[in-house]
Formats: sequence, structure tokens, C-alpha cells
Amino acid sequence: MLAPDTTVLTDRRTPLRVVRRLDGGAEGDAYEVLHVPSGEFGVLKTFRDVTRKDLRRERTRYLIGLDLEALSPTLHPPREFVDALPGGGHYARMAVGTTLRELLDGASPPLITALGAAVALAHSVDVVHARDVAHGDLHDANVRAEIRDGVIRIKLIDLDGFAAPGFPSPVAGAELYMAPEVRRAVDAGRAAPVSLAADRFALSLLIHEILLWVHPAVAPDGAGDVDATLRALSDGRWRFNSTLDRPANPGLPAEMLDPALRALFARGLGLDPAQRPTADEWKRALTRSLWEVWRCARCEAQVVIDDSKSACLFCGEPYPSLALETADGRRLDLGIVRTLGRDDLGGSRHVSARQATIRRHGPDYRISAMGINPTCRRNHATGAWIELPSDEAVLIHPGDVLRLADVEIRVVS
Repeated sequence: MLAPDTTVLTDRRTPLRVVRRLDGGAEGDAYEVLHVPSGEFGVLKTFRDVTRKDLRRERTRYLIGLDLEALSPTLHPPREFVDALPGGGHYARMAVGTTLRELLDGASPPLITALGAAVALAHSVDVVHARDVAHGDLHDANVRAEIRDGVIRIKLIDLDGFAAPGFPSPVAGAELYMAPEVRRAVDAGRAAPVSLAADRFALSLLIHEILLWVHPAVAPDGAGDVDATLRALSDGRWRFNSTLDRPANPGLPAEMLDPALRALFARGLGLDPAQRPTADEWKRALTRSLWEVWRCARCEAQVVIDDSKSACLFCGEPYPSLALETADGRRLDLGIVRTLGRDDLGGSRHVSARQATIRRHGPDYRISAMGINPTCRRNHATGAWIELPSDEAVLIHPGDVLRLADVEIRVVS
């Protein structure tokens, strides 16, 4: 064990001064250290097993050579190896913040904040996977979270358990984040097949915790029964996708997400490794969902809107229902999707048979121009007609006046 104020040199001759011991276990210890040349604080991880020192040095240098930190500041891989210690060690930047595990003990953040954190995590894993490297030990204690200015800033630590071509992982992963195939191998006493696919399973679990504020295999009684949780993890079925056997204390309802994200969870927690979404798939889907977050004016709860939602999931406040009013006072209800044409608008020969389509998407209504003659909207300030694009669905609101070819209609609630 290293005493405070002890100075050790890395293989680059960089002095590290020990501040305090952070943690320890059977494999080694972790210390907060001062990187003397820069004045920055970091983490020195030391190891007890001297027989694996050469392999540990080779693995660390491989990871350093990937320069992952330059690709994403959310990653905290080893920067330098420490040969001076009997079992070796490595130095990494200090990741400020609490663990995701500790964060989950508090109140859940607004959904838009959680989605941003999930995007950051998916991006971090995607950077690693793009180099054909699996983290190998993705779990809630290896994700650091710092809340600053209303944003959850994610950092990914402990990359030294990685798996890459020529470098099998020395770890199997944390028990509650093991992919089913890894768990079966461990139970059978075989080498754990840590892989990108196993990482994807763990990533799906972590994103589930960030968005829905609960582990997806929480015990049915909510009491933390580990055996029940492990059985649920191994059955390849996402129980939050059904209200029939949903566990007690289920965190936030999965219905607050859109079908695309729910489908990714169903794939990500399945038994077939080939079907699990990549980190890039998660990142793209989460980013799209960020643009679809809606906040209820009555209870301020947030959800990702989609065509299936017609009221607030939390307080039941109905979404606005819009209609169109013609010049002669007729009311045209819109429903979910309504295509407007000549027959709907009085038979004008200037109106196409399919002039425009209005689609409801949660609380929003958007119009898409389709006709030969333009579909326009009146500018509220100037009274000028603005032609709507034919390649973009445009949001409409109560009080808008539209002109479909030569027929004017008003949007009403």
C-alpha cells in the first residue's frame, strides 16, 4: 500500500505524488495522485499480481496507442504505465462527479436531460467500438456523472478491462450487466466471451437506467432479489414492454418513450447478440428523440411524442385537437391523418385531388404540400402569403390561415 506523499515515476519518468487511497480490493488499489508536472489530479491504479505485469504493460500501451481521449473527452483511459511498482500500474485523468449508481438514488431528471446524458454515453461507447475495442466492464460504477448547469456530463472510466483482437478481456463484467452468453460461460466455468455484442447488452441496460431510472430486470417485488434479477436478465425478454408482468416500483413508464427507442430496448436486451443495436444506432435514435420531447403545460412532465399519444401520460390532460374551418363555415375534422383535395374544399378546379396532407404527431399537427398549385400560409405580421415547401412538413397552430391553391381555410381548435 502506498502512503500519502509517496512519489512514484511512470515509464515516461513522470512523477506522481500520492494524495490518498480511494479504493482497494483483491486485485489492487486505486489512489488519488497529483500529476506533478501539470498540477492536475488523477487516478493511479496499482495491481498485486506480479506474474501478469508484462501482459498488463502490453495491454496498457495498446490502449494508450489508440489515443481514445483525443477522440472524446468523455473517455478516461490510461495515459501512462507505471513500471516501478511490483505488479505494475497505470495513471489516468480524474473523472469528476459521482457514479451513475449514486446518481440513481436521487430524483430522476427531466427527460430531455436524461436523453442528453444517454446520447453522451452512447457516443463514448461508439468511439471505443469504432476502434474494434470492447470496454469489457460497462456498469453503473464505471460511468461517472457530473451535474452542471442542468446538464448531466458523462465520463466513462476503467477501460483497462477491454477486449480487442489479440487481447481478450481479463474480466467478465459486473454481475448485473453481463450479457446472457457471458453469464452462461461464467456459470459453466469457461472463458467469458467478452465482445462488442456483450458491451451492447450492457449499454442497453445503462441507457435504460438513465432514461427510465430503473434497472430493466428489477425484481418483481422491487426488493432487490438478486436471483430474480439475474433470471430476468437471462430470459431475453424486456418485461417493461408489457403491462402484464411489469415489476413493482418500475421507475418511469416505458410508454413515455417513442416506439423506436422501445424497439431498441427489446433488441438490446434479447438473447441474440447479432440483433443488439450498436452504440451508433442508439446515438442516432436518442438524438432524434431529443427533438421530439414535449412538456405538458399542466403537470410539466416530459415525454417523447409519437402518433400513438393523444394525452399526457402522467396527468391525462388531452393533447389539443385541431380542425379546419372553411369560408362558408364548414368544419373539417383532422383526426390522425387527413388528406385534403378538391372534393373536400368545394370543388375548385385549381385544387388538386390531393392538395395537402395534415398529420397529427402527439400534440403537434404538420401540413405537407402536395398539389400542382401552391399551398400557402398567411404571415400573421404582414398578411403576406408564404408558400409552403413540398419537401417538408410544416407545423401549424390554431389561428393560422392557409390557402390551398385558391381556397382559404382557418386552423381552429
